[in-house]
This record gives sequence, structure tokens and C-alpha cells, in this order.
Amino acid sequence: MLTANIVYPVSYRFHKFLQYIHSIGITDDMSEYEKGKISIFNMLNLLGLATGILVPFLAILSNNHLPPLAWFAAFSPVCISLTVLWMVHERYYELSRVCYFCLYPLATSLAYLGGVNVGIELFFILYVVLSVLFLQTFRNIVLSFCLSSFCYFLSALVIRHYYFDIKHVNYSFYLINHFSALVLIFYALYLIKKENSIYQFTLVNKGNELQRQNREIENQKQQIGEKAMLLESQTKELAELNQVKNKLFSVIAH
Repeated sequence: MLTANIVYPVSYRFHKFLQYIHSIGITDDMSEYEKGKISIFNMLNLLGLATGILVPFLAILSNNHLPPLAWFAAFSPVCISLTVLWMVHERYYELSRVCYFCLYPLATSLAYLGGVNVGIELFFILYVVLSVLFLQTFRNIVLSFCLSSFCYFLSALVIRHYYFDIKHVNYSFYLINHFSALVLIFYALYLIKKENSIYQFTLVNKGNELQRQNREIENQKQQIGEKAMLLESQTKELAELNQVKNKLFSVIAH
């Protein structure tokens, strides 16, 4: 009974905390799809917060000496995610996304430069895929692609010696990182496909609406033409009646 009394408030507060993270930056005038994108983006930043706490903790347990640059890179996800979430809260949507897709690859590459291998090379690919989904301008997408590609090349192909290698410290966590990256990449591709389907559906609806409006305009033109012909006929009849009336008045006058 005591355990249930303790667990329930904790789970309830955690649920409320997740609801708050989901709702940051969301307004009533947004579409449901846009709300979903912001909610997913917020949860990515929550994942970054968790990573910024978990990775330094594992590094401390390993009792390995890490250079200052590595510690800075390990704690950077906390600072980046908090900053990005604040930007989303203040509704700097595009700026927050640019910061996320630029600062995270840089911070991750700093970790590798500092001699720390946390097994997240695939996240560089994830940043590229997600940038296509979240960023609004082609220029920002190209910037994110070039930066993430360079950082991936630097960390995965150039750097070979590490002070701290998560694969040797906790191989299960290393596998979880790679599996999580693959799942997130697949989910990001699914979201891109969904966004494209919604866009095509919107175009089809707009085309159908334009065709309906054109048919209404054609019907209105036809009705106006028929009314114009009727009015012309009535005008001719009225003119003929006026002529007859004038002749009758002329005969009566004489």
C-alpha cells in the first residue's frame, strides 16, 4: 500500500511533465499535423536532455580520465536542448530548428574529437533525415546536410583512438544507441512520407475545389446569359407594345 502511494504520485507527475514537454510552443491556431511535428521535436530535445545526463554519468562510473573538451561535449546536450526548448516556447520555430540541427552535430563531433565514442555515429544520418522534415527553407536544409555529413565523416572515418569507448564499457548501451538511431531514422522517413501524402492530398483537394468553383462560375455565366436573353426579349416586346400604344393614341387623337 505504501509503495502504491509513492509510485502513483511519481508516475502522475512524470506523465504531467511529458504532457508539458509535448505542449511547448503549440498554439490553438495550428493544424493537427503541425502540432504533431512540434510535439515530436520537443521529445527529441527531451531525449537530448536525458543523453546529456546519462553519458557523463557513465563516463564517471568508468573511472577513465577524459579531456575537458570531452566533458564539455558530454554536457552540451543539456544546454542545447534547454536553449532550443526555450526558443520553441517563445515561438522562434525555424530558429530553434536551425540551432538544433547545427549545434547537435557540432557537439557530437566535439565528443569524438575529445576522445569519447558514445556509439552515436548514425545520429548524424538521423539529423540529416530529420532536417528535411522539420526545416522550412531549402537553404537551411542544405546547411544541415553539409554540416552533419562533414561531422559524420570526421567522427566515423578520421578519428580512430578514444579515451572512452562505450562499446568496451557497456556494449548493451552501445547496441541500444545504434538500434535507437535506426528506429528513429525509419520513423523520420515515415513522417516525411506522411507529410508528402498530406501535401499531395491537399493539392488534390485544392484542385477539386477550383474545379467546383469553375463549374459554379460557368453555371452563373450561363444563368446570366439566359437572363440577358430574356431581358432582351422582354425589351423588344415592350418596345413593340409602346409602338402599338403610340399608334392607338395617334388614331384616337385624330
